[in-house]
Amino acid sequence: MRLLLAASILALLSSTCFAADEPPSSYLPLCAELDLAAFSDIELASATGQAPADKIAAAFFRVMEARDACASGRVSEALAIYDDITFE
Repeated sequence: MRLLLAASILALLSSTCFAADEPPSSYLPLCAELDLAAFSDIELASATGQAPADKIAAAFFRVMEARDACASGRVSEALAIYDDITFE
């Protein structure tokens, strides 16, 4: 089940990564770094069973919110969302 969730997340990530109207190079480097770290944490939590699937899914959707905020220029909001992502 967790492997299916991880595969679904990766598929969604690859399909939405460049869905913004702006080119990928317009993403701020700090947002990109935090995005990668968050997805690494999600992948690790999923692979090791550290957290239940619903918490992993919630973290994934929080990353999507942060990504949207960052792409819209709301960087401080995005940083706050990234800082708030947990599996508890």
